Amino acid sequence: MSAALKLPRVTEEEYEEILAKSDVKLELLEGQVRSMAGGGASHSLVKSNTVRHLGNAFAKRPCRVYDRDMKVKAEANGMNSFPDASVVCGKPEFKDEKQLTLLNPGLIVEVLSPATEAFDRG
Repeated sequence: MSAALKLPRVTEEEYEEILAKSDVKLELLEGQVRSMAGGGASHSLVKSNTVRHLGNAFAKRPCRVYDRDMKVKAEANGMNSFPDASVVCGKPEFKDEKQLTLLNPGLIVEVLSPATEAFDRG
């Protein structure tokens, strides 16, 4: 019989310290730190095409399209994540002057993969 591994909850400050020392991207959701799953060729192609099409669609509007390098924080649930794409129209708001964490995305895009679909759908 196996038991579920119970990981300690971390604060956002602890998460930021862990992330700064990590070689991989990490997400924070409900106090739990998760490593980001890698994607294959199909996932990469869908993701890059999505960012390109969003960039083209918003080119003449006061909007910015970010790829997976931009971390997004959702104030509603404290989630810190690196979505496949995010869009902000108007002035972007960041957590601090380093501009590493976007606080006001109007759109978040996550390309589903078989390995993460259940989690991504909630």
